[in-house]
Amino acid sequence: EEATVLRLEVPKETRISRLVADYGRYSTEQLASCVQQLSKRLGGAKTAEAIAFLQEDPPKLAQVAELLLDHYYDGMYNHQASKRPGRFQHVLECDTADATTAAFQ
Repeated sequence: EEATVLRLEVPKETRISRLVADYGRYSTEQLASCVQQLSKRLGGAKTAEAIAFLQEDPPKLAQVAELLLDHYYDGMYNHQASKRPGRFQHVLECDTADATTAAFQ
C-alpha cells in the first residue's frame, strides 16, 4: 500500500528567517565547515560565495540560507519527491515555519 505524501509549501522568507534563528547561534567557522562539506554538490563558486557571506562583519546569514535553499536544498527536496512515483502528494500552503501552528491551519 502506498502512503500519501504531504508537502508543506512555506514562503522562502519564512524559511530563511527560521534557518537564521536555528543556525545563527553557531560560529561562522562551524557554519563554513558545514558549507564546505556541501561543495561537491553546491559547486566551487557557490561554496566560495556562501563562505564569503559568512566572513563578512556581521556575517550575512540570510544570504547564506537563501543561497543554500536555492542551489542545494530545494533541488534535493524536489529530486527526492520525484523518486516517489505513484504516490499521491498533497501540497499544503503554510505561512509559518512552526510545526505546531501549521498543524492547526
